[in-house]
Amino acid sequence: MAPFHAAGDHSPRSTRNTLSRATSTYIPTIKALSYARQKKLHLFDECGASLPLERFRNASLLLVPMPETPGATNPPGVHREIQYIDDSTTKSAIRITVLGNPTPAEVFKQVQHHDIVHFTCHAVSDFNHSNSHLVLLTPDRTDADKLMARDIPSLNTPGAQLAYLSSCYSAGNPSTILADEVIHLANALQLAGFSHTLASLWKPEDQASSEVARDFYHLLFQDQGNVDDHYRVSATFHKTVKKLQDKMPANYLRWAAFAHTGA
Repeated sequence: MAPFHAAGDHSPRSTRNTLSRATSTYIPTIKALSYARQKKLHLFDECGASLPLERFRNASLLLVPMPETPGATNPPGVHREIQYIDDSTTKSAIRITVLGNPTPAEVFKQVQHHDIVHFTCHAVSDFNHSNSHLVLLTPDRTDADKLMARDIPSLNTPGAQLAYLSSCYSAGNPSTILADEVIHLANALQLAGFSHTLASLWKPEDQASSEVARDFYHLLFQDQGNVDDHYRVSATFHKTVKKLQDKMPANYLRWAAFAHTGA
């Protein structure tokens, strides 16, 4: 049940571990990998560099924060994470839409108009994988509602590029007898058309989640030269998690929760 990217010796200055030697990614099937890599990312130009400001106007990011959830504890780092992302993307001129405290229907409507969607909310990983869900709001805003994993593949996502789930257990599997199954929220979003999904295997520290999101977006839209666009996303996330691991290498519960699924 432990992730492959956490394998190895994580004593100080050790490089005898997966994170020091490989950029790890996960995929549900070979067919899904083939489909994800066939899609061309239009977040970057043909040379792999960030688009100039005047050409970057079509790239868009949908932020879906839930700072308050009825019947549940309020995640303390939601506002901080949103501010970090806003600060990190300022120079890229990417268009940001904030859809705070939404209903599932509102998310379904808005996702189709964005290249990137970033959720900062509670998630529940169910033993019945299709019942795993993101926790949003009912239309009257008085109670919690569920964006179900089984409903996500029906999303209309013509511009789907990258989905970021800053949510606990969004790539988790609580059932040991179904450890080889890959039906969870991260893969549901990939089935919906997102080539890359970033998610958490368990509940990471709030500060760590905010730092990873901040550093990922800050690095993603910097000029990285002529690199494959798909590799650029996974490598950027790898570098971000490695930066967190370098601070406290032996505390794998802090950094190993973050996983990349996709091309």
